[in-house]
Amino acid sequence: MTVPATTSSPHTPADRDRSAVAWFEQRCGLKLADRQISFENPSLTEKVFVATRSNPDLTQATKWAAELLKSAPDSDLEKALATLSLLVAKRQSDDGAEELQLAAYVAELRRYPADIALSVITNWHRTSKFWPTWLELQEQLDALFGFRRRLLWMIQNVEYPPAQPEERPSDADVDAVKAIRDRTLAALQSSGRPKRPERGVIDDRLEAERVRERAAAEAALHPEAQP
Repeated sequence: MTVPATTSSPHTPADRDRSAVAWFEQRCGLKLADRQISFENPSLTEKVFVATRSNPDLTQATKWAAELLKSAPDSDLEKALATLSLLVAKRQSDDGAEELQLAAYVAELRRYPADIALSVITNWHRTSKFWPTWLELQEQLDALFGFRRRLLWMIQNVEYPPAQPEERPSDADVDAVKAIRDRTLAALQSSGRPKRPERGVIDDRLEAERVRERAAAEAALHPEAQP
C-alpha cells in the first residue's frame, strides 16, 4: 500500500509530508493544527490532529502512517552508500573497517523512513565533497523526520472540538412555544376532540419544529459539514 498523493507522486520527503497531511484531512477527517503548550509563552506550540468529523477514520490513518514510517530495504541503503562513496572524498581504510562502517550506517538508517534516509544519502554530494560522519547525517535526517516522528502519537491522541452546550431557550422562544400550544389546543377543541388533548400530541409537534430549527441553525454555522 502506498500513501496517495494529491496530484502527482511526491519527489521529496517534504512533498510527501504535505501530500499525506492533505489526505489525512480529506480521507480520514484529521486536520493538522498547532496546540499551545505554554501559558507563559503563547508562541510555544506543538502539532496535533484535530477531528473534523465525529467519526474520523483512525484505522486508515494508522495504515498510512505505517507506510510513511517504513524503512528502506538494507540492499537499497547499501547501494546508496556505495554510490556516495564514489562521489565524495573518503579516507582510505582496510576492507574490513569499511564493511563494518557500512553495516553500522545501515543499522542506524533503518530507524528512519525510506524516502528520508535515501534522500539524505543521495543528495549529500550536492552540498559536500567529503564522506559524512554519522553525526552529520543524523542532523539532516532528524530535521526531515520531525513531523513523522510524532505521527502515530498524534493519531492515537486526536483532539475533538468541545461539544457545544445546549442553548437555553430565550423568552421569545418560550412565548412562541406557548403560542403553538394555544393554537394546537384551539384546533383540537374546534374539531370536537377532548378539551385537554393528550400531552404527547402537542409535544411531538413542538419537538418536530424544534428539530427543524436546530438543523437549520447547524447548517448555517457549519456549512462545510453539509453533504
